[in-house]
Amino acid sequence: MRNISIYARTYYVRLSVAAFLLELKGEIYPVGNLSIFVFEGPWINLKDFLAMTECTSKRILIIAKEETIDFLSAILKADKISYACIDTALTHLKQIIKTFIQHPTPPISNQITPTFFLQTREWCIISLYLQGKSNHYISMAMKRSAKQINNLKRYTMKKTGVFSDAALVNYWRIITHWSHLIVPESEVNRAIKNHTKGLAR
Repeated sequence: MRNISIYARTYYVRLSVAAFLLELKGEIYPVGNLSIFVFEGPWINLKDFLAMTECTSKRILIIAKEETIDFLSAILKADKISYACIDTALTHLKQIIKTFIQHPTPPISNQITPTFFLQTREWCIISLYLQGKSNHYISMAMKRSAKQINNLKRYTMKKTGVFSDAALVNYWRIITHWSHLIVPESEVNRAIKNHTKGLAR
């Protein structure tokens, strides 16, 4: 099926999906250009993310681990994106792919857009945290209690579909890249400097 693109880091994963699509040849007929993205690892990187967000296909199927799906579905909005968990029975996964191909193209906008808005203070807290600053330091810098800082950090993580510190570290580059037009980096850096002015490093 020439109008279906397959994106995966591993050659054998691409080969497996291509082999299944070959089995379906003559059985179903996709309408428009489709893309299938397979993220078999625990994380995706910025290159993976950009390949997906810049994809011009009519519809996209993302096959990934549950944590990756949580992250992507939290920060992206597009009627053209469908998701499937990679940790499922092969027969079920094949049925999902088949259903995806047979599904008609959505009649409404299929543009990929961000769904979240981070406040400057949320950016500051996460940025300071990722710089290795202690909770006490951040609470002093932001002039808030340690409990408030902790709650704001957890709320910001939840907002972006990130549920662990490891995921936050891995995905912060993607989050900052995707939302740099919402909160300019210069504004965030200026806010951090204003908050931390006079504090010992």
